[in-house]
Amino acid sequence: MIRYGLDVSNWSGVISVEQFAELKRHGFDFVIPGVQVVSIAQAQIDNAKTAGLDVPAVYQVVYFDYGDRTRMVAAFHFGLPVWVDCEVLPHRDFGGPSAAVRRIGECMSWVNNCAGLYTGRWWWEPQTNNSTAFAHLPLWHADYQQVVAVFGSKFTPYGGWE
Repeated sequence: MIRYGLDVSNWSGVISVEQFAELKRHGFDFVIPGVQVVSIAQAQIDNAKTAGLDVPAVYQVVYFDYGDRTRMVAAFHFGLPVWVDCEVLPHRDFGGPSAAVRRIGECMSWVNNCAGLYTGRWWWEPQTNNSTAFAHLPLWHADYQQVVAVFGSKFTPYGGWE
């Protein structure tokens, strides 16, 4: 069974029940909100559920800064599995690929209920030296150039994910 969903974030703003209902009418059945701004994320969760969409998880971005732990712990507040989103470039002085891999591991331990990693080849390969340290976890592959209908035929494995 194929399910169609989307991710939303604070950049999307508060999405109304009517807007989520329209997405449902067009075949979407789930939404995964980013929890960078708690009030917006909670409104998105409530409105999506009211519109009849499933909210199986949330995601939180790793910023590779001193606030990562606080943000990851706050993500767990929603009581849903958390996808750890690795798409932000680490600060130049962060320590390179091995430090990035360590921080990702720390972030996964802080959420307590990690759904998997949300990243893309374009980010993963240069920032982690294509680490396979997390290949045992589910991958939510971020590729903003793909078309859904041909995604499966275009995916090239990386990071140990198939």
